[in-house]
Amino acid sequence: MTLVHEPLPIRKVYFGDGSTENLGFVLEKEIRNPIIATSRSVSRTIFFDAFSNFVALTTSKKPEVFNKISQHSPVEEINELIEMIATDDYDGVIAIGGGSVIDSSKIARIRNGKRLPMVAIPTTLSAAEFSHIAGYSEGNVKKGRRGMEYVADFVVLDPSACIETPEQLWRSTGVRSLDHAIEAALDTPDWSPFLWSSKKSIDLLMDFLPKKNIEAIAHCQEASWLSYMNVFNSPMGLSHSIGKVIGARFGIPHGITSCLTLPGVLRYYAKKSPERIYPLTSKFFSDRDAQKSILKFSNMIEDFIDSLGLGKKFADYAVGRQELVSVLSQLNITDSELIDELVGKASGAT
Repeated sequence: MTLVHEPLPIRKVYFGDGSTENLGFVLEKEIRNPIIATSRSVSRTIFFDAFSNFVALTTSKKPEVFNKISQHSPVEEINELIEMIATDDYDGVIAIGGGSVIDSSKIARIRNGKRLPMVAIPTTLSAAEFSHIAGYSEGNVKKGRRGMEYVADFVVLDPSACIETPEQLWRSTGVRSLDHAIEAALDTPDWSPFLWSSKKSIDLLMDFLPKKNIEAIAHCQEASWLSYMNVFNSPMGLSHSIGKVIGARFGIPHGITSCLTLPGVLRYYAKKSPERIYPLTSKFFSDRDAQKSILKFSNMIEDFIDSLGLGKKFADYAVGRQELVSVLSQLNITDSELIDELVGKASGAT
């Protein structure tokens, strides 16, 4: 068996407390007239205000700000950002925010076949800054674009940018990274280095996600990075595909969708295709019985999600069995065993 790794064309990753200051060189040499894309909530933070002043001081010009991007990147908002970029001679886009802000910026910075340089400064753990995928929603339907051209040029993992992120958002996007790390390991042989990156990501998240200080944030950002180490060649799995649909359709944040789907999907893997995920779970529970190892791992993940205060049920979002069956049919999934595993969450059963 052979594996393939195609690294994303990210030019530089700056990480560590205060790493935003490293953008001084980029702003002096490459992006002299940036537009900053963000959300309303992030644009009101102390970090954002300080960063805007830093950009103004470095470029000798107050940066323009587009702060209308919301959850799931509605296409209407992306089009508005595209129109704003076209009104001036902007030479780069700086995205400050979560996955929706970063994905919207990936799409908007490409116009007339030209690709503006992009800086991504994440405030959550969605890992969109390390992805070649740009997701958006249109009419409550999740869509996306894929390609190396959507990859950010510069990534800044500055813990200071995340201090003001609301705790539930921070923790739930951390579970999203956990989901990335687990499903990126699907069909990965025991000897693969990508299995190590997934395990290290999971270990870091379980150790540091419950905390919220500069050191813990930095470790969680490292975990988020590791969770997407082989994103271009990873198939991902059912938790991701189901989460994308229910997120856009029912207005559920992607971090929360992972809280809802991941434990049940792991139990389903244990029953139907344990060989797909056992190389990972055996690193945590070395049972020779693959199914037992995966079930123990699933219980560990579910207990961890509960300990974060994120033990949500589908019913909390008005998603019952009928709605869930409809979502799965949209994905051409009709296996009753998967439906049963998820329906436990849909009905509120444990």
